[in-house]
Amino acid sequence: MRAHTYAILILLFGQVPDCPAFAEDRQAVHCISDAESEQLQPGRVESAKWLIADGDQFKLNASQSSVQMQEAIKRARGLSGQGRGLKDANQYKLDVQAFNDHVNAYRAHLAQVEKSLGHCKEAEAQYEEHKRKLSLHTEKYHIPEIPPPHTCPGMISAESTNDQIAHQLKNDRTELYKAEAELAGTEKKLAQTLERNNQADARLADRSRILEAERKLQGEFAALQTELGLLNIQHDQLVKGGNLPQLKMQRVSGRVK
Repeated sequence: MRAHTYAILILLFGQVPDCPAFAEDRQAVHCISDAESEQLQPGRVESAKWLIADGDQFKLNASQSSVQMQEAIKRARGLSGQGRGLKDANQYKLDVQAFNDHVNAYRAHLAQVEKSLGHCKEAEAQYEEHKRKLSLHTEKYHIPEIPPPHTCPGMISAESTNDQIAHQLKNDRTELYKAEAELAGTEKKLAQTLERNNQADARLADRSRILEAERKLQGEFAALQTELGLLNIQHDQLVKGGNLPQLKMQRVSGRVK
């Protein structure tokens, strides 16, 4: 039964995978030295070593991309919470600078997210190309009748790690999309609040200009009334002196619409 299991594994992978469950029977799978393998299948060992190195480069890039996206997720959630607090109109009146700081932080965040997603896409493309080359390697060299070199178990083990990291990368990207969608919704509501406050500020500014015009007109009327009083006094004096007929203005009035 175990021999049959090994036969299936060899058929699928070219060897038994590097798995603890089969560690006790590792001798059942005959591996040959890299030098012997080179004589039987020239290029197999070098191909496997290249795939291991290429996988290491993918792991490095993918890990960096994963860290970037996880940091972006934290920033997005933080900005969402901040935006929900700031969309209160009263808060806007109390601290306009907080709104401006939030908007600037959001713009910087979007620029960083764009870079992070670009890096993620590059890593995913690198993984797909790596898997394509691994498939070519397997089709060319993994022949059941030919025992594998000692290098191949390390390659198979490394591929398992690569698959896990690629899966994590996909999950991080999905979570980032969700966080950005939530943040975009919050920013839309915040923008609507800002628009309402801007409209209110515009109405307030218009009313302020009207009040200022009214104050100026009231000052002009006061000056006219004072001037009219002086003119009436002069007129009375002239009438008493017999120089002018009696003519007197009693009041001046006006109204601001």
